[in-house]
Amino acid sequence: MRELTITFDDVASLLHLSITGAFHTFDAIDVDKVVDLLIELLEANTQEARDEIEQCKWAYVCLASLRDIYRSKYDTRQ
Repeated sequence: MRELTITFDDVASLLHLSITGAFHTFDAIDVDKVVDLLIELLEANTQEARDEIEQCKWAYVCLASLRDIYRSKYDTRQ
């Protein structure tokens, strides 16, 4: 079986998008700042935030967990 990889040139050709410039890079932030953001923006409590960070192996927060936290907060407001 052969593998196929889509390149930026393919994207530019197929979608007529200009692919120029540098990729966006994010500055690393401190774990405590991540906890503060989860508390402030998603109204998580400190223990929920720290548990989430630990569960994601200190990669901050998993996208699925953000979705779950958001949905649970949204559902309680309905």
